[in-house]
Amino acid sequence: MRLPMGDDRRMPNLMATPRGRLTAFFCLYLTEGIPYGFTITAMSTYMRRMGLGPAEITSFVAALMLPWAFKWAIAPIVDAVAPRRFGRRRAWIIAMQLGMMLTLGLAVPIDFVEQLGLFTSLILMHNVFGATQDVAIDALACEVLEEKERGLASGLMFGAAYIGITIGGSGSLFLSDYLKQSYSDSVALKASFLMVIAILLVLHVAVAWRIKEEAPPPRPSSPELDAVLGRNVTPIQTISRAMKTFLRETWRSFTSSRGAIVAVFFALLPAGALSLNYAAGNSLAVELGFKDSELALMGMFGGLLSATACILGGRLSDVIGRRKIILVCYLTTSILTVVMALELQGHGWILPLSAEQIGSKVGVESLLAFYWTLNLVFAIPQGLAFGVKSAIFMDVTSKAVAATQFTAYMALSNFATSYSAKWTGSAVESWGYPKAMMFDAVLGVLCLLCLPFLGKVAEKDGAKVSLS
Repeated sequence: MRLPMGDDRRMPNLMATPRGRLTAFFCLYLTEGIPYGFTITAMSTYMRRMGLGPAEITSFVAALMLPWAFKWAIAPIVDAVAPRRFGRRRAWIIAMQLGMMLTLGLAVPIDFVEQLGLFTSLILMHNVFGATQDVAIDALACEVLEEKERGLASGLMFGAAYIGITIGGSGSLFLSDYLKQSYSDSVALKASFLMVIAILLVLHVAVAWRIKEEAPPPRPSSPELDAVLGRNVTPIQTISRAMKTFLRETWRSFTSSRGAIVAVFFALLPAGALSLNYAAGNSLAVELGFKDSELALMGMFGGLLSATACILGGRLSDVIGRRKIILVCYLTTSILTVVMALELQGHGWILPLSAEQIGSKVGVESLLAFYWTLNLVFAIPQGLAFGVKSAIFMDVTSKAVAATQFTAYMALSNFATSYSAKWTGSAVESWGYPKAMMFDAVLGVLCLLCLPFLGKVAEKDGAKVSLS
């Protein structure tokens, strides 16, 4: 009798039942969202409070996003290096989660104000582990989920990621704000790190170690059959071949139709105005005088609004059209950003505060209320557009090369988010918040020029036909 890989009779196999599989993938996506929310949201807030400037913080955030833009290069490694004894995917998931906890643990004692380069390197490696885990989780989902489970599983995984981001970001800020009442800022910050590590450890033991993959049956072997199936090939050769194939197929898919070509530019351009997001928006909120608990509430409500709007956006796009949704949403993000810029200009809030000014100069009550309200409103069009954008990429993707082409579009889109996060911080320090936001609002609508050319792709007689 063949036993599942990594068999341990003391621990039930989560992959054995539909409920177990859905629970497992929900929890696995939590382990992705929690550290992502902590590093992107909470850490950028801590950094601004401790005197780092917007340019330094946005560079930190941009670096953390890069591994997620290069998951396509990680996938061949995960496929080629497959420890059969412990489970092809399970081994990767366990190893990457251990790596995520280790890098966070090593980062705890580091003074990121004085050693930002070292700190960024550790958190960057943490995100490499996270992106690699994501590849292994998705591969495992494709292998074990039954067709009738995939829709519900996809929704649960998506929701878990948002919940994880909220826990990692808002939860950490709530904890630090509470601890600051009795302890120093340093103690509160370290406690946030330990909270994230503790949650990851609990999920690691409760879920990752209870995943058991079915051992594949032994394959017949002969010199002739090995030659045909390409066996006895080293992992390096397998990875090299997979990457060459990916690049070749990507180029072919990108140049196969007008819509596919235009979608490359659509992916590379900013997805609407983004300066109210990520580090630039967090830096401004800290300067205005929001407490950590207030930022946590803002992040929690904003995340829930975005998650709900994202699901709603996907449904609405099927009814009234994806391009219309994107047009309205991206225009709205730019308009809201311009409104915020004018409000800051009217209150004389131009250049970012120095480290000494943070905490001593705060925005007036009306400006804080305006910022709070506008951020929550901003979360709605941003969420609506997020779900629709991936659907547009699906529309222009050919079934013949669907995995390759769609992965490439999402990688380019992640890269656009990374460089957008990078330049906003430098622009804020050079021009001030209002001008940087105005420029961001203009860049945010450039991608709309692509919309008229992003028609669906129909497969007909083996050829691709672009439908406008």
